[in-house]
Amino acid sequence: MAQAEVSELEDSSVDLVTVAQALHWFDITAFSSEVGRVLKKDGILAVWTYNPLEIQAGIDNLISHLYQDALGAFWSPERRLVEENYSGICLPFDEIRGLSFEMSAEWDFPGLIGYLSTWSTVRASMVKTGNNPVELIYGGLLKAWGHPASTRTIRWPLKMRVWRKIHS
Repeated sequence: MAQAEVSELEDSSVDLVTVAQALHWFDITAFSSEVGRVLKKDGILAVWTYNPLEIQAGIDNLISHLYQDALGAFWSPERRLVEENYSGICLPFDEIRGLSFEMSAEWDFPGLIGYLSTWSTVRASMVKTGNNPVELIYGGLLKAWGHPASTRTIRWPLKMRVWRKIHS
C-alpha cells in the first residue's frame, strides 16, 4: 500500500485515477504531481464527493442543525472543500464536464442513527464535551420519522469533477 502522493506506480502507466470522498485529505499539490507522473497521455482523473444526506424536509432540517450548529466547530478545515464539491481545487490538467449522480439506500430509523453516529465529528464532540450530539436531535428525528422500523429512501447527491491529461 502506498500514499496517494507517492504511489510507486510506473511513469505513464495508468489510464484512470479515481478518488472517492477523500481528495480533501491529500496534499493536493503533491497528489496532482503524482497523478501527472503516472497517468498516460489522455488519462483521466475523476474525483467525487457528497455532502449530508437528504431524506425529507423536516428530517433534513434536524440533520442540518446537527451538522452545522452542534458540530460546526468540530469539522476539520478541509471539510470546506467537500462542502464546495471540490469546486475550489485547480489541477494542472484539462477539466472536462463533470457529472452529477445520486447514491441511495433504504434505511430504518436505527440505520440512520447508526450512520450519524459514525461521523468523526460526533466522536470528536463526545470526547470534548462528554455528550452525544446525536441525542440533541434524536427525539425530533424520531417524531419526524414515525415508526422506527419503517424505512425511508436516503439520498446523497454525488458531485464529480473530471480532468484529462493531454500532454505526455
